[in-house]
Amino acid sequence: MVTSYDHSDYTNQVSIEGKATAQKSSGRCWIFACLNVIRVEMMKKYGLPESFELSQTYVFFWDKLERANFFLESMIHTRGEPLDGRLMTHLLSNTNLMSDGGQWDMLANLITKYGLVRSVRLRYQSNNIQIYITTHRYPRASIRILTLRPRQDR
Repeated sequence: MVTSYDHSDYTNQVSIEGKATAQKSSGRCWIFACLNVIRVEMMKKYGLPESFELSQTYVFFWDKLERANFFLESMIHTRGEPLDGRLMTHLLSNTNLMSDGGQWDMLANLITKYGLVRSVRLRYQSNNIQIYITTHRYPRASIRILTLRPRQDR
C-alpha cells in the first residue's frame, strides 16, 4: 500500500486560486463544478475577491423550469399514448421526472439563455433540505397532475 507519493515527476504546477464552493448534498454537482471553473476565470479577469461566488441556485431554478417545460411539452406530444404504456411509464417515473443530474451541454444552454448572477448570502443555506423539497418534490406532484390535462382536452 502506497502511503505517500513523490510529486517531483511532474513538470507543471497548477495554482489553486479561490476556495471551491461546496455543494454538500444538494445533488447539483454538475452546476457547482462548472460555476467554480467560470468563477476562477472571472476572479482573474476582473480582479474580484476570493469571496466572489456565482449563484448555483439561480441556474438550478432555470434548470427546473426548463425541465418542467420539456416534460409538459412531452405530455402534449404523447397525449394519445396510454398512461400505463411503456413510454408513459418511463416518462412519469421518478428517475426521469425532474431528476437532479446534468451535463455540460445542458449547463451551457442555460448560461447562454439566462446568464449568470452573483451569489447573495441569504439567511438560509442554498443547499438546505427545505429548499430541495420545495423545488423538487412539489413540482413533481404538480407536473404529474398537469399530465392529465392534455388527455382531457382531446
